[in-house]
Amino acid sequence: MKELILKFMGEQEAENRKTLSVDCVPLDESGLRELLVCSSYLPMVSYVNADLLQSIVSIEGFHAP
Repeated sequence: MKELILKFMGEQEAENRKTLSVDCVPLDESGLRELLVCSSYLPMVSYVNADLLQSIVSIEGFHAP
């Protein structure tokens, strides 16, 4: 993402933009809030997906089909 900002908006804007991914934030409410504040919508979808997967796997007796 930062490479796209650098290419189309310039070096100054790329340095000012904070880009987050799901790997950069904790998998709790604070991580979701960080992504929301930065308008990182695609990583938010990944976050919710990872959180749901973690919840499903933690259920006792769960076996993948």
